[in-house]
Amino acid sequence: MWLCVCLLGCGLQLTTGCTGTSSPISCSPGESVLLSCKEKTSRDEKIDWHYSKPALKPESPLKDIKRNTDRVQIYENHSLSISELTAEDAGKYWCNTHNYIDLIIMGCLVSENRISEKISRYSGETVLLNCSVKCSGAQYSADQSRWKLPKQREIKPNVNSTDLNQLYQGRAQMYDFRSGNVSLLIVNVTEEDEGSYSCWINENQHKNFSLTIKGCTLSETEVEPKTKYPGESVLLPCSCTDPKTKPKTFTWIHVDSNETEVSKETLHYKGRIHTFQEAIPSNLSLLISNLTEEDQGMYRCTVNGKESINVNLTVTGSVDFSKKPLIVILICLVVLFILGVSACIYWRYNRANRERSRESQVIQRTDEDDVTCSTVVQIKGRKPEERQQEDDVTYSSVVYINSHRARIHINSEDVSMYTSVRTDKQ
Repeated sequence: MWLCVCLLGCGLQLTTGCTGTSSPISCSPGESVLLSCKEKTSRDEKIDWHYSKPALKPESPLKDIKRNTDRVQIYENHSLSISELTAEDAGKYWCNTHNYIDLIIMGCLVSENRISEKISRYSGETVLLNCSVKCSGAQYSADQSRWKLPKQREIKPNVNSTDLNQLYQGRAQMYDFRSGNVSLLIVNVTEEDEGSYSCWINENQHKNFSLTIKGCTLSETEVEPKTKYPGESVLLPCSCTDPKTKPKTFTWIHVDSNETEVSKETLHYKGRIHTFQEAIPSNLSLLISNLTEEDQGMYRCTVNGKESINVNLTVTGSVDFSKKPLIVILICLVVLFILGVSACIYWRYNRANRERSRESQVIQRTDEDDVTCSTVVQIKGRKPEERQQEDDVTYSSVVYINSHRARIHINSEDVSMYTSVRTDKQ
């Protein structure tokens, strides 16, 4: 057991780069160190390690510093092991007595060393992989840092900046690495950018990033066939379920015509198609106008070379009304109804005109005086003897003419009034 501990202690100091086996011991950030307790005590006896900042007197036991509990271990021989050293670990260490061990931390350290950060973005968005370097007792050199990228690629800030632009086609850049900020910015991310990234300083310090790109998942897997007539337009649906998604590429092809690409540059479809991605990036639908019989067949929408959806289009030669008798009957009924209504309106209009004309004639005669015609008839022809014996009678015929008639006729239909005038002769 003692041999193992000794080998461990030697291994920690030799492999991590710490120099010196006694005070002072110099280490770099991120390394590990093993401090031996020189107290001659039994292994069963409790030994406490103490710690103080540089240039300060011993203050408190090491066990009271909670930030070191995950990185600190005390072995059976009372040796103290500290891993993942930081600049704040520099100071004086001792066990029970005042035989101090000075620990010096010199060099540069990645912030949040050995931390793994998960990041999710939609395609088309921007992502910042934040990585910075802090140095203690040493000056930072860009040669110490590098980025490991997906697909086993590696970039050094001061050497491979051209390679970085080529890999991301001008979409990626680093900050001022000379000041210790080696953060990586990627704009307009795509599904190809997904993967593991890590920022490294030297060989023992790094920060990890897991980047996930939310790509396009098609909202439909099956689309009902479309039936249109020549000259009409058709909308072939294709869209992502998440409206925030911005697919990098998508294509439409006409499967039944040797998989011809349907685009504005294709001669057959030139001036007849329209897409909507510029206004709504997640909408990949295709509008085809002025259809012909050659346009019928199966169309396929493919997103980012992965997911796809098929739409079958049928373009008939002409409209077959025999298959739509209800439409023909309905059209006939509508025509008959319109003709009937028009005839009724015309008849009522003429009747109203005739009545207005008749009323105007009646009104013109309201100012005329009523006319009474009187006819006096003296009846003669009797013998003188008879006339002498009977009273002479004179008959008067009075005819009343209604003023509302347009013309005056004296006939048998006219109303006659007779008066008897008696003449007595003496």
